[in-house]
Parts: sequence; structure tokens; C-alpha cells
Amino acid sequence: MVYAGTIIEINDKKTYLMTMDLNVVAIKTKSDYFIGEAVNFSKKDQFRDTSYLRVITSPKFLAVAAAVVLILSTTALVAFTGKIGVNKDFDTAPAALISVDINPSIELEVNKANQIISATSVNEDGQQVLDDLDLEEKDLSDGVDAIVSASDSLGYINDSADVILVSATPTDINAEGSKDYADELKDLLAKLEISDDYKTIMTLYIDDENIIADAKANNLSIGKQYLLMYAKLQNITLTADDIRDTTISALLTQLNVTGKDNKLVSTTKESASTTEATTEATTTEATTETTTLNVQVSQETGGVAVSWDKAPKAENFKYYKVVASKTDSTPSYPDNGYAKAIRSIDSTSTKIAINSTYNNGDFGGKFLPGETYYFSITYVYDTYSLVSTVKTIKMPAVGEEVATTEASTTEAGNTTETTNNTGSFSPALSVSTSGETLSFSWTPVNSDSITYGGKTYSGFNYYKVVASATKANPIYPADGYLYYDSCNSSSSWSVTPSSGNYNKNPTLESGKSYYFSITYVFDNGKFTSNSVNKAVPAYSSSTTACTTECTTECTTECTTECTTETPTAPAFSSPSISVSASGGTLNFGWTTLPASSVTYNGTTYTGFNYYKVVASATNPSPIYPGDGYLYYTETLGTGGWSVTPSTDDYHKFPTLTAGTPYYFSITYVFNSGSFTSTTQQFTCP
Repeated sequence: MVYAGTIIEINDKKTYLMTMDLNVVAIKTKSDYFIGEAVNFSKKDQFRDTSYLRVITSPKFLAVAAAVVLILSTTALVAFTGKIGVNKDFDTAPAALISVDINPSIELEVNKANQIISATSVNEDGQQVLDDLDLEEKDLSDGVDAIVSASDSLGYINDSADVILVSATPTDINAEGSKDYADELKDLLAKLEISDDYKTIMTLYIDDENIIADAKANNLSIGKQYLLMYAKLQNITLTADDIRDTTISALLTQLNVTGKDNKLVSTTKESASTTEATTEATTTEATTETTTLNVQVSQETGGVAVSWDKAPKAENFKYYKVVASKTDSTPSYPDNGYAKAIRSIDSTSTKIAINSTYNNGDFGGKFLPGETYYFSITYVYDTYSLVSTVKTIKMPAVGEEVATTEASTTEAGNTTETTNNTGSFSPALSVSTSGETLSFSWTPVNSDSITYGGKTYSGFNYYKVVASATKANPIYPADGYLYYDSCNSSSSWSVTPSSGNYNKNPTLESGKSYYFSITYVFDNGKFTSNSVNKAVPAYSSSTTACTTECTTECTTECTTECTTETPTAPAFSSPSISVSASGGTLNFGWTTLPASSVTYNGTTYTGFNYYKVVASATNPSPIYPGDGYLYYTETLGTGGWSVTPSTDDYHKFPTLTAGTPYYFSITYVFNSGSFTSTTQQFTCP
């Protein structure tokens, strides 16, 4: 609240005022004060002691006080409207609008001397801060300090990670002398910037004449209105309601703006216009394609399966975010968090298990059985995002009987009638054979943590495929293992025992029966699936040919000679690589092996291990391990790989540098040795 009084006494430190109700108060002396001057003050400006009483008895004091009383009684009382004592030298013409956003959000009008004319709250938190502050006529820097201090004392600033955004825009950008004032305002903002252990103040100068009107229309501060504009330019889905009561720190994180590394596209109208022009095509494309990207969901044992359309373009693709919500019918990342982030652009499906964890959602961090969720996919690119259609589905309920094995799903917003599969998380294993191949399939956990048998297992390590010829319930590590997989979404593995391409503990023998199981290994424990008894397919690693010769010179005597012949491995020739680019993505293709054992250049290589993608900037014939590797795969039938080097989503030896030519090759690694493909030189995009 603002009070008024007339100066009746001045000394070095204190100035004494007489108010309209004839009380005497003391405030801090300013150099330009003079006796008889009418000034405004607040409670914060007052000295809280009573030392002013000493001057009441002085003749000088009494004379001035009497004169003041006379003036008040003859003139001021007549015209008194609550504005008495206004400093007539104070410029009340607004020159700029300043917003201080933490959350709270507060806006300040300042004159050309950068003194505060008025202070208003933009949200409830801002009003709480202003309740105990009187900022009128204060210098802008002092006012900002007062707002920050009050916000801190009220608990709105918790640590150094909290960011304060101070934004400024002239009230009339086209006014005479506006350029000089703009430069002055920018200099003032630069002086406000602070980054220390206590707080970080970032500043933003805006010279878009529409920003004030747009901010008022959206009930936002000018700083948050700019962030809303920036989000739209980047095709990040945010609304005014989303931004209004969100802290600046959280908003800057969502917009990929952190600390002093201010990556905001622009702080001026000119650069913002340039950005808008350069991103117009992207924004239009995103708007058009969003409606055509579909997601599908269906129930399965222990959870739901999610599949989606492949990303429409590979350039600058970062990842798919699988998003869900209990309450938001149009969920998207980052607003609604995510269940999984999938970097491979070719991966278009995943499984979500009951009780698997969820990041930053609205339903407690876990998918619960029997609960219905909205699902969508956010396609995240470097500078924008696309969002798929939305489907709803109910997680299978534990023990719930259903009439059909297929869940009915609908677009969000329509009535959903869902039928449910029976099931809860069950570490189930099935084993089948085809020809000489053993195939394993198991229930995936699809999460780093899961609750099973009343215990929560956290920190997923791997699945272990375990076998025993004698133990009905084999487990890892007591019974060794045949294969392991550290990907929590993996759910199958196949092996041809004759190839020997597995961890041979035990060694699988042709035609022999084994008990098989899966051990799920976590940081804090493990559990094992059901056991399946299955015979290893019969196979022939060799053939035996016998010939019998008889002599009858004295007696008939026959001798039999047998020779063992190992089947000839298929011939393999012309191992080659192809390299191309699409935008910022490198695409590799190579000749796949026809079998796990092959004959190449007269040498038989047995027991395939993996393909290694190798690169060198200097060696025209790079090989593994001498030149490291970028990527490997153990899947025999895989014949290609794509990577966007800027994402760092590869084994970085060497680190790929944009614009640098490299020699690329494929090394084929077996138990018995290795060989390398042809080489292709290609420049990294």
C-alpha cells in the first residue's frame, strides 16, 4: 500500500514526514528531498524505531509542522482523494513492460528512467509475492531483487537449478528514439543476468509489437507468451494453460533450453521471423502428417501390445516415445511423460507389461491391471514432434475371464467397449522345433522393474535360457546357460545346435531331451519360468561311409574300413558393403551369410558370432578388431543398419565427424576366425 506525507525535517539518514492524519513518520533520506515536498512511501520504506520523537520539541520542527497543518487544513483536505503527496517529478508514462517469471509471474511497467510505475500479478503465485511488496518508484534492478527475494522466502525458489526469466519489450517500438531506448534496455537486462550457486537469472529482449496483446489475450506474461510462440515454432505441443502455471525451469527443460546456454531461437522480431520462415515447411508438414500417423493396441497375456506407423522421414529423427494417460484423451510427450523411448526408426512395435513403470505420468508411475489408458506415439525430431492418433485399451485384469482373446479399441473420445484377456505377469516359456532349429519364446518384462510373487524386482539385467538333461527345474547360475539377452523387451531366441553358435553349458546333443527354462535376472534378485521338456532336433554333423573287402587266399577274411565325412559348408563369395545417406542418416547394407558355417576362399569358417560394421578415416581396408567397430549384430539374417551420427547412438570407435570421408567395411566373425568384406569410402553427412 502507498502512503503520502509532507517533508518537515531532513537529516543525513532520515527524512521526517507528516501524514494526512497528522502522524509523523521517518523514511530514508534521498539527495533530492526538500522541506515541504510531498512524497509517497510504503511501510517497507519506514524506519521502525521512534527516534523521530526527539525532533518534535524543536522550535524548527514545530514551526514547519504548524505550517504543514495549516496547508492541509485549508487546501489538501478539500481535495484529498487518497493521492495526496504524489511526487510530481516522477514520470508516470510507461516506456517498457517487464515480466519476471519463476513461477510466480509478475509484470512491471517502467518509465524511461527504468523506474517502476506499477506492478501486477499474472497468476495467483505472483499475487502472493506482491502482497508484501511496494515496488512503485523503485529502480527496476531493485524491484527484480525484491521479487526474487520475496519468492525465495515464500519457497518458490528451491535451489540453483531454478531459473528466473526476466523479459522486456518496449510499449511503443516505433516511438521516437526507440532504438536508443532499446539499446539501453538491453544493457540493463544484461546487467540483471546472474548465474551462481543461489540462482540463475536469464533475460530476454522482445521487439515484437504484438507480444503484449497476445500475452493479454492468453492471460500470460510477455515472457511466457514468447515461450509459447517458441514452442509452436518448434512444433512442440504446449498450450497457454500448460504454460501459465508451470515453472520457468520446467518449461526451459521441455524446450531444450538449459542454464546459461540460451538456445531460444530468437529474442528479436527479426530473427524470430527468420526462424518462422525456415521452419514453415516443417511446421506445415508436421501438421499435415500428424493426422495420418496411426497407433494400434491390443491385449496379450500379461499386458498390451502397441504398434505404430513408421516415422515419415528419417532426417533428424531422434526417437519414438510411447505415451499413455489415464485422464488426458490426447496424450503426448513431454506433457504426459512416456513409457518407452525407442531410437531405432525401424522399430514400430513394443509390449507394455502389467505393473511396468511409467515416467512422469498422471497415474502413479505403474500400469495397473484392469485400468484403462489412452495410448499414443510421439515422433520426436531435433526441432519438432509429431503425434499419432490415440487409442484406448484396458490392461488385462488378473484372473478375469473374457469372451474373446482380442481387445476392442477405439479412437479416444468415442465409447470404448473392451473385452479382456485373462492373465497377470507370468514368467512363461514355450519351446518348439522346426527342422534342425530350436525356438524359444517367453513372457517379456518390458521394464527395468516388475512385481512378481509379491516382490518387486528392480534393475533388469538379462534373460538366461537354461537347460539340463537331468534336472527338472533348471535355473541360472547353478545349471549354466545357453543364451542371454539384456534387452527387457526381447521375448524369443532360436538356435540350430549343429552350428554350435551358443554358450555350450550344457552341449546340446542331437535327439536328446532336455528341460528348458528362463531365469529373469535383476539387480536385487531373480526368478525362473516354468520348465519345458523338449528333445533337441536330430541332426547329422557328419556321415559315416563304410567299405568291406574280403580275401580268400587261405581263409575267407573280411575287413571293414569306415571313414567319417563332415558335410561341406556352403560356399560364400563376394562379401560386400553398400553405404548411402539420407539427410543426416548413414545407411549400411551388406551380403548376408547363407548359414552359420561357410566356406570362403577355400577356408571353412564355423560357428558364426556376429557382423561388425567397421570404419576408418585413414585405413583403406579397415577390419575388426584392429580398427574397432561402430555396430554389431548376432542375427544371421540381418543385412543392414542405419545410424544418425549426431545422436551418438552407436559404438563410437571411431567417432564419426560430419563432413569427414571414411572407409567402411563389414567383418564376419566366427568361432574359427574372421574375414572382411569389400570397402566403400563415403563421407559422413
